[in-house]
Amino acid sequence: MRPLLQRFAFAVGVLLPALCGAQDQSRDALEQKYQRKLAQPFVAATPWERELAKAMAKAAESERVIAGYFTRSYSP
Repeated sequence: MRPLLQRFAFAVGVLLPALCGAQDQSRDALEQKYQRKLAQPFVAATPWERELAKAMAKAAESERVIAGYFTRSYSP
């Protein structure tokens, strides 16, 4: 049981700071990442809708499904 506790403590000690550090970006840096992501070909080639209600209405009109892409690291 003790090795399991040591592994858990190691994982928390290593992973937690790494995860918390990812949130220390400024709003400007996040906005720049967001704009770079929007410029990617797979994003630019698709008409994205940012509001779920509008996406659902469009999907119902065209009888299509909704594909969602959720991320926090690029959201300002």
